[in-house]
Amino acid sequence: MNTFKNAFGKIDYTLTNDYMFRAVMQENETVLKGLVSSLLHLDFSDIRSVTILNPIAPGKAFDEKTFV
Repeated sequence: MNTFKNAFGKIDYTLTNDYMFRAVMQENETVLKGLVSSLLHLDFSDIRSVTILNPIAPGKAFDEKTFV
């Protein structure tokens, strides 16, 4: 199992980048549930599921345009 606990180095695109934020939150339910639980001050285990009602279609490359 790959883990990033000990990863180091420069991250070229962080979650402060809108594209990266949307792509990660849309593709990883665990990360999205973690964000929701933090923002709403809930226990992670109290959240059964999350659903994105307006997903984006990310381009194949970082600099491609997206559409909603």
